[in-house]
Amino acid sequence: MAYNFKIMTNNELVFEKYGNEYEVDYKPGTYEELLLRVRTEVHNGAKLLTHPLSGSIKPNETPFKTVYLKKGKGPLHLDFDSVEMIENAIITAKKFKIRFPVMPDYIKADFALIDLSLMESALPAATQA
Repeated sequence: MAYNFKIMTNNELVFEKYGNEYEVDYKPGTYEELLLRVRTEVHNGAKLLTHPLSGSIKPNETPFKTVYLKKGKGPLHLDFDSVEMIENAIITAKKFKIRFPVMPDYIKADFALIDLSLMESALPAATQA
């Protein structure tokens, strides 16, 4: 089945679990790098389906983020709400100093699992987009 959304993430767990079922754009990197990749998609006409700062964990506390995007029709079809949302998310993320620059693997695994759980809770709505 073809879906009209894509998943962008820096969380390998999301890619491993859903990469064969959905379009998952996975690339390792920082939270901010993920937001910049999302911004490129939004500037090319994609629409945010989930907020880039969703969840109760601040961007400086977790290394992982997953965002849903409705596939775009090209840069001439910008969703201005999405543009504003991603630009504000990037500004907000830059305000925070990374709280845990060196994080043990077992803590990273916990944050990856939290991000996966948040992603899964939004999946039913995204499949209806």
